Amino acid sequence: AEAAASAKAVETAWLLGAPFFIEIVEAAGDGVAHVVAGTAASAAEGRRLQDAAWRWAVPALADVVVASVGGDPARQTFADLAAAAACAARVVQPDGRIILLSQTRPDLAAEAETLLRADDARAALQALSRRPTPEQVPALRWASAACRARISLLSGLEDDTVEELFATPLHDGGEVQRLLDAGGTILFLDDAHKGLAVVDE
Repeated sequence: AEAAASAKAVETAWLLGAPFFIEIVEAAGDGVAHVVAGTAASAAEGRRLQDAAWRWAVPALADVVVASVGGDPARQTFADLAAAAACAARVVQPDGRIILLSQTRPDLAAEAETLLRADDARAALQALSRRPTPEQVPALRWASAACRARISLLSGLEDDTVEELFATPLHDGGEVQRLLDAGGTILFLDDAHKGLAVVDE
């Protein structure tokens, strides 16, 4: 499905008169791993490099997924946190735990307004699904992840705000370790906001 959508996007861009593409594949942190430029045919190489860097196949769903959001915290947004949560949600057991590790304190403003007003994650997801817009994608991702698993968040956000996001605030590495010591299978995803984790079939 992803390949078909990507091919359609390339075809549409060609028809609109944009036959030359420049694709950037990010590295860990804030770096750049690859730059691919060329005609529509170069898009396949860009996808290959992107998948090689950021598509992770795991053998099975994990009980606990630890997902980090790396790079400069000043550049990170709620969309990055939501992308990391969504990545982890794809490979966590239903009712498992997602532990998000970040140093950011993003401005939630419009991106998380529906989340902050909802009573619970399911209500937020229903409200966001009625008339979704591109601006609501981070909130949709977050609400979907919170419906699938319990989220614990280590970040620069205030405890009250984290709780309003249907998550449990964490304050230090010791609290993270206690959650890991509780048992179960554990999966670590670095820079999860850039990745796509899937269960290997």
